[in-house]
Amino acid sequence: AHKGLRKFSNLAFMSEKIPYSIENEPQEKLAINFLLEEHQKHVLNIAFLAYQTHYANPKVVNWISENKFDDIRLGELRANIEETEPILRDADMIFFHLDALKQSDANGVLQPSPNGLLADEACKLCHYAGMSDKLGSFSISGFYPQHDIHHQTAQLIAQMVWYFLEGFYKRQGDYPITTTGMTEYIVDFKGFNYQITFWKSNKSSRWWMQIPAKKGKEMKRHRLVPCSYNDYTLACNGEMPNRLLLALNRFEESL
Repeated sequence: AHKGLRKFSNLAFMSEKIPYSIENEPQEKLAINFLLEEHQKHVLNIAFLAYQTHYANPKVVNWISENKFDDIRLGELRANIEETEPILRDADMIFFHLDALKQSDANGVLQPSPNGLLADEACKLCHYAGMSDKLGSFSISGFYPQHDIHHQTAQLIAQMVWYFLEGFYKRQGDYPITTTGMTEYIVDFKGFNYQITFWKSNKSSRWWMQIPAKKGKEMKRHRLVPCSYNDYTLACNGEMPNRLLLALNRFEESL
């Protein structure tokens, strides 16, 4: 469906494991393998959030780095959950697998883990997802009702949906199709041979960074990359956040 609507899409996965196998054996093929086989040329970025390092194949982590995709480990996410908002704001499709949750908060999964996101963190992430003007689809998967003691996981799913809908109804409509209604901030970043332009929405006070490259029609909707105020302050201090640097490289390679 997304393929028919636009040339490029951004995806975000929240799971305790990275749903990709580097071996490419039939029994090992996971969600990303199947998706990339059919639609790789239509995928601009994939973000992997809340995965646990001890489950991550180092070869897969290297694959993420080589493709300049975004990734935030569970510990990093929990330490600063607000920094996930720009990534979710940039996603066209978001997949939330319930194995990303801690066993004590959601036991209705196939193999619950002692570590993971807490219930309130999951609801906050769903709220961020709902607020995104760019988002086209959102899914919650991995529910096994036969394992769900006292219907705890079912209740949590219902609350996650509630917070997603609350975010949806709080959308500001400031997705930057144009820069009308936004304030421009130009940073003379010495590490590059051009200036970096940031935009701040006058409606929501959210931030975007402008990709300083020639724009093709099919890339126009991706040219303003969501970021945070912290990203802007880092740039002002001469430090380009890695996530924005990856976005610059992805854009250049897609032209």
